[in-house]
Amino acid sequence: VGDDTAITITVAPPDNTAPTPSPMTFAAPPYASSETSIAMEATPASDDAGVEYFFDETSGNPGGDDSGWQGSPTYEDTGLTTGLQYTYTVTARDLSSNQNETTASDPASATAQTPIVPPIITAPTSRHIVQRAATNVGAIEIEGTYSVGVPERIEARAVVMAGSGNNGTTTAWQTIDAAPSGNNFSGTLTSVPAGGWYQLEVRTVISGTPSTAAVMEKVGVGDIYITAGQSNSANFAANEAPQDDRISARTSTTDSTWTLATAPLPISNGGGGSPWTWLANKLIAAEDVPIGIVSLGVGGTRASSWTPGGGNYTSRIKPTVQSFPVNGFKAALWHQGESYSLSAITATVHSGYLHAMVSQSRIDAGWTIPWY
Repeated sequence: VGDDTAITITVAPPDNTAPTPSPMTFAAPPYASSETSIAMEATPASDDAGVEYFFDETSGNPGGDDSGWQGSPTYEDTGLTTGLQYTYTVTARDLSSNQNETTASDPASATAQTPIVPPIITAPTSRHIVQRAATNVGAIEIEGTYSVGVPERIEARAVVMAGSGNNGTTTAWQTIDAAPSGNNFSGTLTSVPAGGWYQLEVRTVISGTPSTAAVMEKVGVGDIYITAGQSNSANFAANEAPQDDRISARTSTTDSTWTLATAPLPISNGGGGSPWTWLANKLIAAEDVPIGIVSLGVGGTRASSWTPGGGNYTSRIKPTVQSFPVNGFKAALWHQGESYSLSAITATVHSGYLHAMVSQSRIDAGWTIPWY
């Protein structure tokens, strides 16, 4: 200082306050992260001076180590003995010169073992409908993946979702894959009563212990209709919205993904409404089960273009009927509108086209599809 300027210095009082919370807690209590490691996470502590954490292993079992003071609120203890239980507490302290410490957390324990994590459901997807049998039950095909360990089995069940419009009966847990391998599983949940929406739940079981369940919402057991033809059948009708959330439309001829059946229905080429939504509203009011529509219509087409070998049969009807199992849908519905005048062709020839289409579809599907 080169002149008489006065300098005032204010010294802060000493920091005697520990971080919060005190006592400390775990945001994620200790859990097995592998056969020989346990991971955990502390609730983040707060202090104006900054904080650091100490994870203390207290069981004394072989391989158990403390973390030492560290800046991260997460810790993984490795090199543990499989099948042994290890116990931990966590403490925080501030970075002031006094290094004020919190009270340690309550102890928490975990056993080093293969972690049990929920699987991933890849099929079915939301709004999927399966066809009910004459016995008023359906079978839901399930596929998925798992990421850790080798489960001894995969289990599934269907739980009726909340909501006044949903019906059916919750099933018991069933084994759907008794020997999963290669991180993939597949199987069938059988005897699911007609109804929905269901919440599909799937879990792995390792050493007799089930994982938490993976969940797929809105899966139903009801009636499915394949529809074809032209004019109104192909989204050229007046619009009628679905009056029940349990009316679904499939989004392609082969991929079994579904959406709410709002106009225009997927696959068909028109941009307007559909008589099939109107029909679905009537059916669901009468039957009280989910209704699925696969709308294949193409505007302006003639029956001749739907015969075997024709473009519409080959690209639409054949792959669709083959994408379902035997008896996998209720019926096929044909509608042909006013643009196809029988004055241009005899009724005999017209019916011949349709007869060929019906006959070939039954051959390609492998069962006697009801056509209306």
